[in-house]
Amino acid sequence: MFPHASEIPQYVLTLLFLFALWKAFRYGYFSSFRKLCSGSFLRQWYFPLLTGGLFLLISFCFDGWGLDLRGMGSGVAGFIRTFGNLYGDGLVEFSILTGGYFLTRSAKKDKLAFWFLGAMTAALVAGLSADLIKVIMSRSRPLPGLAGEGWFLHGLLISSGLGWEYLSFPSGHTSTAASLAFFALFTSSPKISSFLIFFSMITGAARVLSGVHWVSDVAGGFLWAFVCALPVAMFYRDHVKAFLK
Repeated sequence: MFPHASEIPQYVLTLLFLFALWKAFRYGYFSSFRKLCSGSFLRQWYFPLLTGGLFLLISFCFDGWGLDLRGMGSGVAGFIRTFGNLYGDGLVEFSILTGGYFLTRSAKKDKLAFWFLGAMTAALVAGLSADLIKVIMSRSRPLPGLAGEGWFLHGLLISSGLGWEYLSFPSGHTSTAASLAFFALFTSSPKISSFLIFFSMITGAARVLSGVHWVSDVAGGFLWAFVCALPVAMFYRDHVKAFLK
């Protein structure tokens, strides 16, 4: 009944993370997703959305090629698998974001704290909603019977018995990592966003090399991350001054 000692840090982080998300809800971050249903949002961003959809369609042509990469055993491929799977799992990202929020809040750097809340909102919504899309699409992984993995909230979905872990489209790891990258792209310096975009690309490559996702799953993860991160980033830019007051 009681958690193993190695699991205690995850439980503690989960509590801190949920508290920070409650703060994000109070500040109205989740209301930003109403923009997705507005005609003005679609008119403003239709071109990048259509471009992303086109790349997604093209990516289906490379699914077989991606499956052939699974057998790569070089040191570089091994590093990509290890780093990408760990980073995209969410534990590393949410540890940094949650810690960053509480540290900046205690240091009274409210603008940065508000940024961390936005980044957490985008990453959480993208990662968990990707699992819901998996159920709708019901696409099997490249290797049948190979299960995905996750921790805390994502892990609860996996342990629900509904078979989430055997479905592949879109990639949840990629959605989580790329949503943080896209949020940073619209709200922070180019250096920070460049690093995060690079990390999300490694995450996508790791999922293909590990044989748990098709290339199109990764492309779908990037597109869905853009859809989830954009309204949150717009909310941050529009309301950060009001928050600081």
